[in-house]
Amino acid sequence: MRKCSFAMFVTASAILAWGCGNSPTTVTEPSPTASAAVPTPSGPGAVVTGTIVTAQAPSELARLTVAVSGTALSSQVNSSGRFMLQGIPPGRVELRFQGPGINASLQLGALQEGQHVDITVAVNGTTVTRVEENGMDLKGVVAGLTGTCPTRSFTVAGTPIKTSAATRFSGVSCATLANGVRVEIEGTRQGDGSVLATKVAVDN
Repeated sequence: MRKCSFAMFVTASAILAWGCGNSPTTVTEPSPTASAAVPTPSGPGAVVTGTIVTAQAPSELARLTVAVSGTALSSQVNSSGRFMLQGIPPGRVELRFQGPGINASLQLGALQEGQHVDITVAVNGTTVTRVEENGMDLKGVVAGLTGTCPTRSFTVAGTPIKTSAATRFSGVSCATLANGVRVEIEGTRQGDGSVLATKVAVDN
């Protein structure tokens, strides 16, 4: 009987085996199972930061959330009224503000990849008014009117409003201004969150 020798060599991709007088035979190992494809990141998206101006106390502000409609993106508002949303997909964006007594939405328009927008908004109930960089322009009903002319204080859409000797009136005077009157306010936001009115006009 002929003696046979046998040897086995293992490489990364095959096993080589010799038997009795035979040529080496290659035995291929199964390829490892391919891992699931990892989605390619779409980029950082857009970023929206903002400040909410409201008559609510800091503890109430911290109970508000701001979300991007149609996505899972949301941000908790801090006690200073600040919020930040990151990774917003490019395109038209609607922000939704929700919390105790608040359920309102604001259209921001189309945002681009990598764009950073910082906004200031006045929020009250179902109303959101954006404050432009050169001042505030909001509409609503006068409430909580106090003070004597020319210095009067009241709220419009939940935003504290103050008048001064420099405030101009249209369709109403400082003396005839009353609760329940629907007005349009132009003014500048102050450090305490109130708005110093440069103009108070009846909104017909």
